[in-house]
Amino acid sequence: GDEYFADVVPFLRSFGFAKGCVHHTFGWRGRGLPDVLTALQLPYEVFLHDYYMVCPSINLIPRQGDAFWMEPSEEIYDGCVGFTSQDVSTIDTWRRISRKVLLGAERVVAPSRDTADRVGRYFPDISIKTIPHERVNPNVPLERVEPDLAKGRIRIGLLGHMAPHKGSEVFRDVALAARFLEIDFVVIGSFAGDHSWALDCNVCVHGAYEDEDLGD
Repeated sequence: GDEYFADVVPFLRSFGFAKGCVHHTFGWRGRGLPDVLTALQLPYEVFLHDYYMVCPSINLIPRQGDAFWMEPSEEIYDGCVGFTSQDVSTIDTWRRISRKVLLGAERVVAPSRDTADRVGRYFPDISIKTIPHERVNPNVPLERVEPDLAKGRIRIGLLGHMAPHKGSEVFRDVALAARFLEIDFVVIGSFAGDHSWALDCNVCVHGAYEDEDLGD
């Protein structure tokens, strides 16, 4: 509410920051983020890590049958917004908030040309600069490590949250195909959706973990 912004703006300004960086707007939809950025009176940059500025699906993975970015029906977009945000009811409102944030930025940065082009189609008046997260050195060979079959069963670990956009369906198919082999899969993390099929495979899902416990 207004009381929150009345406190956070002077608090942030008290640090005397020279510049701000917006890495995401998750949780700020309908909460006046453009007004906060204006009130701070700071130049700021926006770094795009996904497609949240365009669509609340974040990663453009379809939830209602068709790919969102190719779907001409605003009803599907608005259903998506209604599902993920109580404060914003239409995709038009969603993108108007995004445009205000992007328009006020000194610089908008995307990690790939594809991201810049895809987001840029919805905000053609905003310049988006492509800066990859890291450069890939083609001169560094990839090292292939062959498992020692003499030691018996092979254990394969997967770290993090397994979801469709991270290959969970591919992993399921591989695990099912390998269920009679001397291979164990260990998911150090969580699994999106139903994974009862894992009971028929050599798959152990540990569940979510705290970062400080990962070493253990």
